[in-house]
Amino acid sequence: MKLTYTKIFSGLVFSSTIVIALASQRECAKADTITQVREGVVIRSTNMVGKKTIKVPPKGNNNGVSKGSSAISSYSRGDSSIAASVTAYALKFIGSPYVYGAEGPRAFDCSGFTRYVYKNFGVNLDHYTGSQFRSGVSVAKNHLQPGDLVFFNTQSPIGHVGIYLGGGDFIHAPSSGKTVTVTSLNSSYYVKRYAGARRLLR
Repeated sequence: MKLTYTKIFSGLVFSSTIVIALASQRECAKADTITQVREGVVIRSTNMVGKKTIKVPPKGNNNGVSKGSSAISSYSRGDSSIAASVTAYALKFIGSPYVYGAEGPRAFDCSGFTRYVYKNFGVNLDHYTGSQFRSGVSVAKNHLQPGDLVFFNTQSPIGHVGIYLGGGDFIHAPSSGKTVTVTSLNSSYYVKRYAGARRLLR
């Protein structure tokens, strides 16, 4: 079983090994955790080996995402919805380089990234943030769900787009960061540039 967990952090790179004893079954599950820092985002991967299945009980709101929790940790709870599949697929491209005009699979710009991810699920989007902002249906910020497209007024009106993950985070390909990364909607730069959201999956 593989658990993945992401938080905004800085300055640390470490690995650790955790052994969880399962007394009733007299078995052990060994967890090897590796943490890497990319552009201020900590990416921690844990590989667990053992005969006993360990389930993390769901907790949170009606959208299946707990308040204040990492979006990635919510995916490990096994949400099988298409939206969760979209966000999980998007996370595979963390660290991919930003290249203006690129739409994958090795490099992306912001709208090229959202276009590429959704194309994998049969949704065709134009490679242009303005067109994507007219796709689907409008969603209020306090009703965001994983998979929704979120838009920002950056260098121009509706100049940037990403995919909402849940827990207040979104994944995107920012020109400033130079790689696909996860960012909080409440970060100082994006919170005041938020322009709206669109839902493609209903």
